[in-house]
Amino acid sequence: EKQAELVTIFAFAECVSFWEKLMLPGFSLLLASAFPFRKINDPRSSVAVASGGYILMRRPMWAELGGYEAIRHEMIDDLNTARIVKHSGRRIFAAVTKDLLTTRMYESFGELWEGLRKHAFAGNRYSVARLLGSMGGSFLVNALPLATLVYGSGRLIQSGAMPGPDRTLLVAMVLALAQYLLHVALHAPFVRYLGIGIGYAFLSPLGSLVYIFISL
Repeated sequence: EKQAELVTIFAFAECVSFWEKLMLPGFSLLLASAFPFRKINDPRSSVAVASGGYILMRRPMWAELGGYEAIRHEMIDDLNTARIVKHSGRRIFAAVTKDLLTTRMYESFGELWEGLRKHAFAGNRYSVARLLGSMGGSFLVNALPLATLVYGSGRLIQSGAMPGPDRTLLVAMVLALAQYLLHVALHAPFVRYLGIGIGYAFLSPLGSLVYIFISL
């Protein structure tokens, strides 16, 4: 029906531990932003990705493209498999499921650290400059608003007896709060989809900061 030469299904990710619940919604948001399904499934778009847990391909086609020898040196083999197939002019089809397939990607914090670290470096095309740039941007949009809210709250408490609060400080706190709530709103759909407590959406900036340290 889809006339695809590669079909991939993204399994539902089980989140059991605190670290899985903290980190995986943000990682899911990152993947969804970088690889939208509408672009993956659009033959006119060059965006391509696959889930290593479920990939179906035609053997003659894959052999024609070089087979596994073509991705032997790649750190993320599923991503590069999809790129090779799609960039050869063939069509791929990706779907997500909540009940057909389930998997627990990382059973310990050590596994999660190693897996996300690998994806961070390879996802930036093995470029230290791109990695540092993405880490710096993430630090600014996550740490700076939290630091502003904490610092501003402390200043307001200390100056409670004064005639009026610092207008500049109030503006900075409002902007910081808006950024924090936007971050929460972006993560909330993925938190709900993964079936974990909505409170983890409010911890999403913390998860993003941990991801920065994992990427180092």
